[in-house]
Amino acid sequence: MNTSHKGVLFLSVVLMASGFPVAAWSVSPDAERADEARDESPVNHIAESEAAFEDGLTLEECIELGLRNNLGLRSASYAPKAAAAAIIEAKSEFDVVYSLAYAFIDKDFPSATVLDGAAVLRQKSHQVETKLVKKLLTGGSIEFGFYTNHQKSNSIFASVNPRSDSNFSLSIVQRLLRGFGLNYNRSRIDTSENEERIESIRFEGDVLDVTYKIERAYWEYVGYVHDLRVCDESIKTAERTLADVEKRLAMGKVLELERLEAEEYLENQRLVRLITAQRVDDAREALVRLIEPYSDNVRWEMEIFVPGLLGRRDADIDMDKNVNRALQNRHELLQADLIIENLRIQERVAKNEMLPAFNLAYEVTWHGLGYQTYDSVRDISIDRYVTDQLTAYFEYPLFNRGAKNRHLQAHYNLERAMVDVDSLRMDVTMDVRAAVRNVEVVKSAIDVAKRSFELAVKKLKVENERYGVGQTTLRDKLEYEREMVRAKTLHIRAQIDYELAVNHLERVTAATLEKYDIDVRRDEVAQKALAAARNHIGNNAKTD
Repeated sequence: MNTSHKGVLFLSVVLMASGFPVAAWSVSPDAERADEARDESPVNHIAESEAAFEDGLTLEECIELGLRNNLGLRSASYAPKAAAAAIIEAKSEFDVVYSLAYAFIDKDFPSATVLDGAAVLRQKSHQVETKLVKKLLTGGSIEFGFYTNHQKSNSIFASVNPRSDSNFSLSIVQRLLRGFGLNYNRSRIDTSENEERIESIRFEGDVLDVTYKIERAYWEYVGYVHDLRVCDESIKTAERTLADVEKRLAMGKVLELERLEAEEYLENQRLVRLITAQRVDDAREALVRLIEPYSDNVRWEMEIFVPGLLGRRDADIDMDKNVNRALQNRHELLQADLIIENLRIQERVAKNEMLPAFNLAYEVTWHGLGYQTYDSVRDISIDRYVTDQLTAYFEYPLFNRGAKNRHLQAHYNLERAMVDVDSLRMDVTMDVRAAVRNVEVVKSAIDVAKRSFELAVKKLKVENERYGVGQTTLRDKLEYEREMVRAKTLHIRAQIDYELAVNHLERVTAATLEKYDIDVRRDEVAQKALAAARNHIGNNAKTD
């Protein structure tokens, strides 16, 4: 059984064992109506009634409000969006880059020889360079550029003055060892895509956690409301008992001690109701805190629907099926698998960087010359004034200790993560097995508590008959009432514990969102959270 469930159950037992019954049942102690008392049976108990006795927000409506208004989800909903933007940033590395450069040069320098054509050479140049560069996923790059230099000189020997030199160039560079291949060059993109999936799964886990917290808060509230209704019945019973004892005391049929016992019993029931009413208020506020954003207009007194029928949901308690479902769907495992995939990518990158750098580059340039830029461009031809250049580049650090150690670190990080995920799978398996056993135990506890309650009712009926004919005292009859109330309270608590146990099983098998048809991947929850955040920001702006 879940520890928190045990704690609530233990608290109820301790409270009642200390002389504070949580509820009482209506059985007349009047001796003149002993025949009626023999026929009475308290079958109209709340937890077995089909009708709800308090209208308001249903559990599904509470969850919808919580997912829309929860401040934590508002914040978490931005993480997948930011991660998706990081994917675009990673892909932008392979976008075409356009550049344009202009330079004006005014140069005066002394003549070194009479052949320079002037005592002081003066040159003015206008240089323009523009190019397109594209990085390739293979590890290479391609570049296409245009360059022109329009120059004017005071040299009398310059045959072409002013002079324009222009050229078109095409350059291709390819890495053949280090940095080669799609796996290496897509690593940042693949890692970013995995990070986006990790953030989406983490956000889905946050949605599941909020949903589960709302479920727990809702059923805790429902349980305390049922306890409160039983307390009300107990007070009515105690009031009737006190009135009957006072009537019989006036007739001289009982002693003053019985009146004091009946009055003490009534005060005990009122005290228990005060404690239970406080628990109801605390439970309601805990639920409201989950479904309403913090503001000056929080509806602390909102009405919550309280069903009359409890503990009747069916739960699939097939151990192997639940374990397999959890291992396939638990968000922690899905995130761990993606983290391992990212570590594998890092290891591949580190392994590639251990290789020597060996690059091939080819560049071809077409030249043209003229008095003006236009003339020099027209002078360019593909079959003359051509420069071809082929370059091979090799580099390898001696010992290469840096790359080797980076690869070793990446390998160890991967091995460690794989061990951690095996441990996580074991933890998930243990969680599911414990949750399944808890459902089985609590479901059996409902039947046991119900039989105990039925036996307590029968014992109380017999004690009422004995009290009606004077064979027992009021103290004994009240003790049997306390026992019946304890059995009734434990029955209610067992039903609430069953609802909580089923919710916990759905939580550990990641079935909660599917139950409510909540699909974060359809982005509905995220869009609602973002819309709520924008409305909140807009309202603040209007206020300011």
